[in-house]
Amino acid sequence: MIQNPFRASLGVLLTVVCLGVCLICLLYLPALLPVWFMDTYSSSVYPFWQYVWGELHPGSRWLLADFLWPTTALLLLIRLIWLGFRYVWWFWPFRAVLEVLLWAGLLTLLFMVSWGLNYHKASLYRQYVSELDSAELSPVDWIFAIQQSRAARPKEISEVCEDKFSFSLITFQPKTVVNRWFESEGMPEAPDIEVKTTLWSPVYTRLSIAGMFTPITGEATISNSIFVMVQPFTKAHEFAHWAGYAFEQDADLIAYLALWQAQDPWIVYAGWLQWWHSIGAPAEYRTLLGKEVNQDLDCYSRWQANKPRWRFQHLFWQAYDQQLKAQGVVEGIASYRLGEAVALKALRADSR
Repeated sequence: MIQNPFRASLGVLLTVVCLGVCLICLLYLPALLPVWFMDTYSSSVYPFWQYVWGELHPGSRWLLADFLWPTTALLLLIRLIWLGFRYVWWFWPFRAVLEVLLWAGLLTLLFMVSWGLNYHKASLYRQYVSELDSAELSPVDWIFAIQQSRAARPKEISEVCEDKFSFSLITFQPKTVVNRWFESEGMPEAPDIEVKTTLWSPVYTRLSIAGMFTPITGEATISNSIFVMVQPFTKAHEFAHWAGYAFEQDADLIAYLALWQAQDPWIVYAGWLQWWHSIGAPAEYRTLLGKEVNQDLDCYSRWQANKPRWRFQHLFWQAYDQQLKAQGVVEGIASYRLGEAVALKALRADSR
């Protein structure tokens, strides 16, 4: 037992303070630094991390992300138990709080250095909004979306609920279509990465998580319970995060535009199905979609509604909302709803 616990914890306390200063600098100062700072990060530092990740798990069947969080939690628990034997009982809670802060700070620091600084890049969504006359959808935009969606529906589909899908939906990997779109826009292509199914799919499902990019391991994962018709969108969204686009509206924008310009009609329609599901279209426009597309959307909605959910999932999303706002995403989780309208207007502008 340590005789002087306060003195023994002084080093840990100083470490926590130093970590806090570093995190504040990484969270808030990049926005005040010269443009070259983020240019250097985007052109050199983050590509270096992508290279490191590519070397760590090239084509591996196992996902480091699946083991990262449970292993971290287990090691922290073991550490706290060990500290319980070292310190007197009345001091242990204070020492345990310091330890948790230390671990959380280290993980956040690694997150910011390896990927989180991408939140300080210029938003692709903001760039598109500045080039458009309005971010609101007009009746002409809605009619354009209806025409494109009805034309995109593969003729061999009878009803998506019958689970008779093209094999290309199941095996789809987003690298080709997303990088083709990057190339068409004169943007840097992203290194290859395979979006895989996580072992924690039951947890993803119960928390209403479709997919996740884990910056610390450089891996993109999806749940195995996602509706097959919209898996391409989720994979493309996570690939956009891997490409360095941190904002959710940016990842959505890239995913929609890349899928809509794909060569496989099933992939194109997958993008439209997710778009209509997310946009919350007025009833008069949903009616104009026609019987077949509406049947597909209803099937997708039933699929979602029948999945098991945890009652406390809202707590997870509230925490995530605060995390996004701490990164400078003022809209929080509402940013997931921003990309649809701008993506459609951008597609219509390109088709003129």
